[in-house]
Amino acid sequence: VQDVDRLEDKVVEKHFEIRYGDTGYSYESIIGPYLKGVKSVEIDDPYIRSSHQVHNFVRLCEVFVKVPSINLHDCEIRLDNDWIIKIGRGLDFYQKPELSFGIGSNDLASRKCLETKVDIFKR
Repeated sequence: VQDVDRLEDKVVEKHFEIRYGDTGYSYESIIGPYLKGVKSVEIDDPYIRSSHQVHNFVRLCEVFVKVPSINLHDCEIRLDNDWIIKIGRGLDFYQKPELSFGIGSNDLASRKCLETKVDIFKR
């Protein structure tokens, strides 16, 4: 008999593409499983310039704040548990919302995406 909780705690390398117009992806669904026990996070993304890109960065930080062991530091995302998350477009892989208060304006899993590649792997 296997412990179900242990199976859910296992994280594996993933490589997948998000296609133009796809929905169902949030920072929490992509990155969240890799945050258990993480104490620090480093983010390299030189393309945070526009206000919607800053909003995306804040939303990512909101995911990190939910993990009590993380101390936020200053788009390759390196976790101190040896996982690296690379998103080809950086944090800006969402299409601009059509309305300021429409579906997907706050819940990123409901927002349409731009095409990008995601690589999650161990160091």
